[in-house]
Formats: sequence, C-alpha cells, structure tokens
Amino acid sequence: MLFDKLLFSAEKDDAPAAAAPAEEKPQLARKKLEDLNKKYQTRITVARQGQEAYSTQDYVNAITYYNQYLKIIAEVKGADMATLRPKHFEKRDTSEMLLISHIYWDLAKIYDLTPHLKTELRRVLDQFSTFTINQPYQIVNSEMLRKFIKKGRMVNDKIFQESYKKIQVSSKKCFIATYAFGCDAPTTNRLRLFKSFVMRRPMGFVLVDHYYRISPHLINFFQQNEWVGKPLTTIVIKPLLFLISLPFKK
Repeated sequence: MLFDKLLFSAEKDDAPAAAAPAEEKPQLARKKLEDLNKKYQTRITVARQGQEAYSTQDYVNAITYYNQYLKIIAEVKGADMATLRPKHFEKRDTSEMLLISHIYWDLAKIYDLTPHLKTELRRVLDQFSTFTINQPYQIVNSEMLRKFIKKGRMVNDKIFQESYKKIQVSSKKCFIATYAFGCDAPTTNRLRLFKSFVMRRPMGFVLVDHYYRISPHLINFFQQNEWVGKPLTTIVIKPLLFLISLPFKK
C-alpha cells in the first residue's frame, strides 16, 4: 500500500522537533521541548490510525486522527494548521511532505461526501495542491487527481477540477527543458514564460496538461537510453527549444 510506504519513509526520516523559543526560561523551554518531542514521536502512529479509520470508512475518527497529526506537525514547525506550508520543511523532509499531501487528499475525499462541508473541501484541496506544486512527487499526485476526476466518482467535480488546474498552471516544472539545459538556465526560464503565454490561449491548458503527462515518461526513456537521448537532445531538442524561447528573451 502506498500510504504504508509513506508512513515508513516519514518514520525513517525522523528529525528532532523544533527548539523552544530562546527567550523562555531555560527550565520551561526544556520542558516544552521535551513535551513537543514526545508528541512528534507519536505522529506516525497517529497518521496510521487515521489511515486505518479511513480504510474502514470510519470517517469521523479518520478526520480526528488526521487533524491531530497535522496539528502536531504544525506545532513542531512553529505554524498553525491553516498556515502550514512547504517553506516550513527542509529538503530532507520530502517523505513527510508527501505524507501530508496524501492526508489532505484523504480528507478531501471525505469532505466531498458531505454537501455542507464544501468550504472544508476547498481548504484541504488547496493544501493538497500547495504540498504538490513543484515538489519531486508532483507528477504522482497530479496523476492521482486526474484519474480520480476521470472516474467521475466525486460529488463536487468542479472543485476537484479547479485543484487539478491549479497544479498544472502554477507548476514551474519544465521536464524536457530541465533535461536539456538545466533547471535554472536562461532558456528554461524563458520557456516557463512561454508556458504562461500558452495557458492564456484557447486549448492552452489541454496542451500543457498533455505535456505534463507525457514529458516525464519521455525523459525517463532518454535517461535509460542515453544513446538515443543525448544525440536527439543535442541535434533536435536543444535548438528547437532555444528558438521557441527567443521571443521571451528580455
């Protein structure tokens, strides 16, 4: 199960809880830090209890456990649940962030079942998108959302579609350009501007959507077959992308 792997990865990557504020008295600060660390060490158990409740359709307890987990994480990061963002995490925390995004995903599917919880649905989907955009696992989460929408099992289909569009529009990932030139190369940055230009055109979202679905597989093929990828990139892809980017050169 994917969720079990996420729980294992997050537990494996355990890091100490955040330090208590320096201005507090040493004894009080030490006690507060000890309490925070105790909470932090229980978070994986709490998340697992939430997942078990969700899998048995015990949605009330699933919400309770998931929110308890998120509250612990927010407290450790010096935030609250409403303002928890990827900026509060370090690069080594990718497994934890992926787990957080999937907890928000489960919560979204629960809230979708209840008509009067649309506000909560929007909130958790916004958080799901926030913890997905520009992350290493973006393609996994966006595909999960796309397939869910395609099955048509949701009640609030428009809200889910808005979330999917937000991920595709806000993403700065340029898989082919990054492979060819590097993530922060001038040509790659100009191609991000090209993407924004395309998105404002009729059918622009459809084209970008197809790009995000196809390009990771293409790059994976190139990386596994360098005898094809390297010459094709040098002879065809680089010159073509460079020409496309020229109108956006400042």
